[in-house]
Formats: sequence, C-alpha cells, structure tokens
Amino acid sequence: DDAMLEQFDTSAPLWDCVIVTRKKGVSSVWDDDQTGYPEPPVVLVRVSHAIGDGIALVDVLKRVSSALDGGDVKLLSFKRRAQATKRSVLAAIWAFITFIFVCMYGAMKALLTAAGPYDTKTTFKGSRPPGCTVNDIVVAALAGAIQAYHAKVGDKSATKNPFLRSATPYAFPERVTGALTNSWTFVSLTFPMGVMSATTRLQKAKKTCDFMKRSPEPYVTRWLNKFVNAAGPDVQRKVVFDYMSRHSMVFTNVPGPTETIVLMGSRVRDIVFACANLVNQVSVVSYSGSLRLTLVVDPDATPDAQYIGDMFKNEIECLRKEVL
Repeated sequence: DDAMLEQFDTSAPLWDCVIVTRKKGVSSVWDDDQTGYPEPPVVLVRVSHAIGDGIALVDVLKRVSSALDGGDVKLLSFKRRAQATKRSVLAAIWAFITFIFVCMYGAMKALLTAAGPYDTKTTFKGSRPPGCTVNDIVVAALAGAIQAYHAKVGDKSATKNPFLRSATPYAFPERVTGALTNSWTFVSLTFPMGVMSATTRLQKAKKTCDFMKRSPEPYVTRWLNKFVNAAGPDVQRKVVFDYMSRHSMVFTNVPGPTETIVLMGSRVRDIVFACANLVNQVSVVSYSGSLRLTLVVDPDATPDAQYIGDMFKNEIECLRKEVL
C-alpha cells in the first residue's frame, strides 16, 4: 500500500519497479522447483495510465519475459471473434434492420452516456457454452457476486432488480505493433442484477454484451473524447466527475499470457493487477489458464469487500455445474 501511494517523480518517466521480499532472508531469485524459498518475492511495477493501456502493457510484458522453454510468450489474439451462422434471406434482412436500429440507438445514447463492453477473449479453466466469451462469464459471475453482497449487507434492493452500471474500458483493436498507446475509451455496461439462476444471469449478460458489440457507441465516444480534450481542463474535469458519478464502479478485463512465463530468470507464479480510481475499481486479468479478480474500494462505503471475491468464485462454480 505504501509503495502504491507514493507519488511519481514527474521529472522522469511515470513508471517504476520495486522488488518486495515477503520474508527476511528470501532471495530475489525464486522458482517453483527450488526449495528453501516458501514466500516468493513480489515484482511491483507501477505505471501511469498516461504511458499505455492494459493491452499495450501486456505487450511490454511479453517483450521482457519468456516462455518456460525460452521461446516467445503466447498471448491471445486481440480481435473480435467471428460468429459463423446460417441465415435465410428474411433473417438477413431482419438482421440488417436490427443493425441500423442499434447504430442509431447507440449513436444517440453515446451523446448522453456511452454503453457497451470491449470484446476480447481471455483464458479460462474449462469449456464455455456455445457462443459465450469468457468476458460474458466474468460479467455474469461478477453480477452474481455483487447481488450476493447486497443480500449479505441487508440492502433492500437485493430482492428487486437493482440498477448497477460500470464504466468499462473498451480497447480498440487497431494498434501499432510494438508501440505504447492509449487506444481505448470508457463505455457503460449495465449488469444483470436481481434474484435469478446462474444460467439466466449468463444469458442476460451475453445478450447485453452482444447488443453492445453491434453498436458504434465506442467509436462515437472516442470522437466525443477528442472534443472534450480540446475544450480545456475545466470542461475535462467536469465531464470526468459527472461521468464517474453515474457509475457504481470501473470494471476492466485484461487478457494476459496464456502460459506460465519467466521474468528476471524466475517463474512468475501469479499476476495481480490493480488500479486506483475515483470510484470502486474491479480489475480482472487472465494468466496461465486462470483468472485473478482484484477489488479497490473505499472500506467505509464497501466494508468486507473480500466477500465479493469469495462470491465471484462461488458464481464461477455455479456456472460450471449448470452450464459449463
């Protein structure tokens, strides 16, 4: 916590790296195959978001690490997954009409508050229902976990259908290879809240995500960002605070290496990813076939937040049993 709160030296690039030993006498070199080092050190890397977004920084990680065999680190391809379907002529016409409606709706809504998740595949232990991305599963599981938290703390809205919306980074796939970029924008994602089965929640999450993927809202929002940027700091400050005040949290999902990597000569056992923010921050990163959920919250406003993490795992297990 102390290291995370330390201010950056603004006379130098806004990043630093610290090796944190977790027990006296522990070497900075640790490997699963070695003995005598029960508590591995932590490589703490702090990076200002001004330097690059999550996708760009994962690419940096790829360049400074290696696979176990010394080869290149494997990452998931960052692109939208095509869904091949057979359609009749009438179905194609209806799909076109729906697409036009979605574009109009998206463009109008983006002028007020943008909506829609970014679409990227992440690793996940186990199979997935046909047509579902891991992002759909993560959204459904997180919604179920927050619903359980509402019930635990005695929130009266838990028995109804509470409205919960997150500001979600949408990363644009058009990127310059090897360049540090911030090619993204915030869009809004409404979570499927209320009392329901894990299967129903996943269906609702997929429907919401699929609808938003067809919308031009992220691109309209990116254009609006340029307009706000030119308006000056006073307008920028007001837009940021107004936008964040309409969202319960910021939710980001970043795909990491698909296999165990080697960094500084040692195996990386786990990757923990966290961001500070004006509102509650929920960060998910995939690494070597597993997901890591990190919560950054105000402990006074959200006491016992660990329960959300516990319930997230429980929701994943429920999905495994019901549909995976």
